[in-house]
Amino acid sequence: MLLGVRGLAEAEGVTRPLLDEWAISQHGLENHSENAAISTAPKAWRFEGEMKEIAATFREAGLPDQFHMGAAALYGLLREFKDQTGSVQIQDVLKALNAIPKPDNS
Repeated sequence: MLLGVRGLAEAEGVTRPLLDEWAISQHGLENHSENAAISTAPKAWRFEGEMKEIAATFREAGLPDQFHMGAAALYGLLREFKDQTGSVQIQDVLKALNAIPKPDNS
């Protein structure tokens, strides 16, 4: 979720204001998000499948599955980093999170 927030801020051009706010109200969250990118991206391919399994369990129980399907989609965008331990950078992760075509709202 944290990487999704960073990805959205990047896509909307508000990364600097987000990081400035975090420096005030969520001290250390910028570093935490960078560490999350470095540690999570190489194994995100695995989490994609796990989120889909959890979503199916929720769905079968009659509960909303959208949260976990959304998480699966975000993890899927990071598939390219599979097993790249030690070489992942936050900017590369943010670029991957924003590599999908944007919907035409016209």
